[in-house]
Amino acid sequence: NFLLNLHTIFKTKREKKMSEKNPREQALLKLNKILKQGHIPCRSFEPYGLSTKYVANCFIHAVFNLSEKQLESLNKLEMDEIQKHINNSTAFDRDAINRSIFSVIKDSGLRIERVGKNHKCKNNQWIVAYYLSTSKHCLQPGVRRHYRDYHFLLKEKSGLWSEKMGVLSYVTKFDQPPLTINRGLDIYLLQGYYLITNPYAKKKTKKEDIVEEEYGR
Repeated sequence: NFLLNLHTIFKTKREKKMSEKNPREQALLKLNKILKQGHIPCRSFEPYGLSTKYVANCFIHAVFNLSEKQLESLNKLEMDEIQKHINNSTAFDRDAINRSIFSVIKDSGLRIERVGKNHKCKNNQWIVAYYLSTSKHCLQPGVRRHYRDYHFLLKEKSGLWSEKMGVLSYVTKFDQPPLTINRGLDIYLLQGYYLITNPYAKKKTKKEDIVEEEYGR
């Protein structure tokens, strides 16, 4: 009983401390908790569900590469706060945008470095293609934006590339990442390829990889 009460006290303090953090910090803590469980890339071309499609956009899809089950532990408010942090501090300067995006990635516990498109990945690594819009203001009818937008594609284990747009549930396939992506009057230019590493994930045997891949899908 004493140990049970002690556990309850620490759990209550931990939950209280968590509730005092802002939504962005809560989201980063949740993402870090998932990564510390040894997460390796597992999303593939699985469509998003009714709730998770609102949680993940191109950034969450490509950079964090989470399974449907893992995304269910997150919520849209927290993910929106991460996007706001990037958008509010970017304006139009490319270097400022890069610093904001990379800081979110690093604060979650992931590592990021620039590589070539055909860089050979380890089990705990994946590659993303990073794009920036040429316009600060969205030119599409009915959409208001006062910052330079970004976009990401994810390189899957098969060698194909995948994309998720906004709150849409489906995932689009690409044989190769295009140099430019046209969204109506908005044009996104390729900025480069980046290697994402989860340093908490250890190398696994082939048998363990198969189990984790099946669990993630």
